[in-house]
Amino acid sequence: MTVDQKEWKSLKRFLLLYTSEHTEYYRLLITISQVKNLNNFESEIFRENHFQDIKHKNFLNMMSRVLEWVEDWIVYKHINENADQKKLYLIKAYNDRGLYKHADIHAEKLEHKLLHGKGLDLKTNKHLQELKHIQYYSNNPIKYKIGYEMLNDLVKYQKLSYKEYAMTYILELYNRSELSNFDFKDLIKETLQLLSQLEDSEVFQILKLAQNLFIDERIDCITQLFDVIKTTKIESLTEFHLIVYIYLYRKAVKKWNAGTFEDFTVLQELIEYGIESGIYLINGKIPPIRFDNLVTRLCQFSSYNEVNSFIETWIDSVDTKDKLSTLNHAKAIAYFYFDNYSNVIDRLKNVKYDRVRAKILGYSLRTIALYEINEEALLQDHIHNFKRLLRRNQKALNNKFFLSHSNLLKVIELIIKKKYNTLISISLADYTPLFYRTWFIKKGIK
Repeated sequence: MTVDQKEWKSLKRFLLLYTSEHTEYYRLLITISQVKNLNNFESEIFRENHFQDIKHKNFLNMMSRVLEWVEDWIVYKHINENADQKKLYLIKAYNDRGLYKHADIHAEKLEHKLLHGKGLDLKTNKHLQELKHIQYYSNNPIKYKIGYEMLNDLVKYQKLSYKEYAMTYILELYNRSELSNFDFKDLIKETLQLLSQLEDSEVFQILKLAQNLFIDERIDCITQLFDVIKTTKIESLTEFHLIVYIYLYRKAVKKWNAGTFEDFTVLQELIEYGIESGIYLINGKIPPIRFDNLVTRLCQFSSYNEVNSFIETWIDSVDTKDKLSTLNHAKAIAYFYFDNYSNVIDRLKNVKYDRVRAKILGYSLRTIALYEINEEALLQDHIHNFKRLLRRNQKALNNKFFLSHSNLLKVIELIIKKKYNTLISISLADYTPLFYRTWFIKKGIK
């Protein structure tokens, strides 16, 4: 869990609605805000260090009360970040309090904004439907003046919104069918039949293009939808924007892996668009893990020079306190995929890790690089240290992540032993999940 300074400031102000600056509750929050890593927060150790005069049970009660206030702040912050949803709550509150004139003024302004918005968004018809519902199902006398028109609009927007959201669910049914053994054909067919009776919207038409990614094998579906995303006024960074982009990117990569889509330029442009449009950013910065994943993906269909150019171009946009380490780790990934193993070792020497997962990924790169440059003695020492790192952090790691790296070490050790004992057999099927499985396959191990 990470909370930036701006959020801490907001949270401290918010808590003053419940308590004062001179209470232990407020001191508790102030002290917690000074903890550098909340992911490893231990309440009892924290109490002993900062609140030793307060008994364990009383301290837990304090923590529980402050947590309730923090949760109220989270809800408050979430509502305030969505201007339209905030207005809907306000209009309902005015209606509930009998302040109908104020409700009508805000309702009229919100409706105008939604109908004349610059960008397409899934939430437009949804919010219009909610607005009509709030106005109609209240004691507001406006429904007696324009009730017929209002009820017609309510049903119209509900049907449009239903069709748009149902189509997003259909896309996920296609997607989940490909990623698992689930068969959703009947559910997809049934839902599409229901939707065929309802009026289309511009949002639905774009979602329909996204559906073609799953049902049409022609590769021009990718370029066609990408052109729509770049030229159509889709509201930036909305759920709609993210849904369409994520399915487009995933299907483009899948078709490239299958050898049916070979336009590397489009794949590179998709990644660049993801950054430039803000899709891959959080608070204006690229998370380090996401940056490494993008570098890894680019290595699979770009030249080394193109990957290196990408790293140099976007390194300043990565959310890191240690730019040099982040740069060296990314370049080590690039060298790995282009079989320059000596440079992998050189780059990793200059990396300081502040995240365990990233450190483990770096250790995996170094493991294979040491094997490739035939530094067996160094490799044995490194494997020993790597195992200790995994054991120390096993509880904190995702089980699949832990096993994939643990299995990597097991197979590497078997490969080393096989050099001296050719009777040893290795089957990758016995080591699932396995990190860098494609590298082992390239080495002729199946």
